[in-house]
Amino acid sequence: LPGKAFYRGTQQYAESHNSYFAAFENEASTGCIVEPNGAEDVTKTVKAMKASNVRLAIRGGGYTLWAGAANIEDGVTIDMRVSLESTYMKTESLYP
Repeated sequence: LPGKAFYRGTQQYAESHNSYFAAFENEASTGCIVEPNGAEDVTKTVKAMKASNVRLAIRGGGYTLWAGAANIEDGVTIDMRVSLESTYMKTESLYP
């Protein structure tokens, strides 16, 4: 995925890797961070990793209390934060 995969030593990798909520996730040094732009990019990444027998982790918008849930040593981390879509619904009140 050109322009969506970042490797150790690049600024994009460092920014993503250093932004974990839990410090223990920074201890795992993934080989590559992929920032997909949708389901097709995720599918391509997962298929390529499966074919190459490479371990992967999924990073979402939350946090987990155990190491390895959102990052993986020497594997590939799929960073879903750029793919997450939020919708703002303007209302006067939540209750009628």
